[in-house]
Amino acid sequence: MLDRKKLFIIFLGIFVTGYGTLAIIETLNMNFDTVEEAFEDFLMEEHESEALASSAANNSSYYEDDKYTFVAYEVNNKIAVVHFEEGIFGWSWRGVSRYDSEVRSSLNSSIWQSEDEITIHGVIPDTISNKVVKVKAGNEEAEILELDDNLRVYILHINEGTEESENIQVRFFDENGEEIQL
Repeated sequence: MLDRKKLFIIFLGIFVTGYGTLAIIETLNMNFDTVEEAFEDFLMEEHESEALASSAANNSSYYEDDKYTFVAYEVNNKIAVVHFEEGIFGWSWRGVSRYDSEVRSSLNSSIWQSEDEITIHGVIPDTISNKVVKVKAGNEEAEILELDDNLRVYILHINEGTEESENIQVRFFDENGEEIQL
């Protein structure tokens, strides 16, 4: 009887070790050495076409903040912001927000919030895009990414002392520091 218990424990140990090894290998396969490699892999999975992935990669802009990188891109009149994070195994995809072409004519923001960080991003309406030199979300200044002459995206990532996302108002400013009214 004791031999069966030992055999069962050995079998269970081998199974758990094998499963753990496969989980680590899978985790390593989902991570990349650079954010560019992670973005290329994301594009191939997202668009399933080398031509579309190449077009998106050529019409993209990066914003780096600490261990995060945000990549905004446009393909087929659709705009996306992809969120990557650098972990101990490399870069991996964390999330994506998509905007249709209609969003270019109105104010539309996406907000990701956790206990200790918040990310706000959106498309600057094309009716004011060429006038905007600064975007503020709450009291913080956002980064502006240019995708083409009249297509710009703003991103703000705060990783300490976040406020409640429903209290954050996005405002646009011209070169004289005057707020642009929509």
